[in-house]
Amino acid sequence: MAVRGYVFLPQPIEEYAVRLIYEADELLIVSLPGAEYDNVEAATERGVVVTSSIGVNTKSVAEHTVTLMLALFKWLFLLDRELRAGNFRVRYKNHPRDVKNKVLGLVGFSKIGTTVASMCSQAFRMRVQVYDPYLPDE
Repeated sequence: MAVRGYVFLPQPIEEYAVRLIYEADELLIVSLPGAEYDNVEAATERGVVVTSSIGVNTKSVAEHTVTLMLALFKWLFLLDRELRAGNFRVRYKNHPRDVKNKVLGLVGFSKIGTTVASMCSQAFRMRVQVYDPYLPDE
């Protein structure tokens, strides 16, 4: 989608990238929120700068993840819904559980996954188990 001097490309852009680089005469920069861009050579050849914002919100996303995990574990969504509906007796059905010393399973162990693992292991002494097909078996 073109907007006078700007181009917005939905992810993934690989199907558009090479054509865009060679056909956009005024293209100056390609900035991506994701981690991968395979056409750096084509961009460099045309004098197009390639930037990435990898990792700029890693901590924020990890904190949000831990917050949602705690909300699920503590049944906050259910309790909130019931209390808003006027069911104050729900508090008697709430059986608090602690996350301390629990096991956390993560699928994916890149920057966000490692940050979540670090937060949970340090703050809650959780044991972390990880599956990531891109990491060597160790």
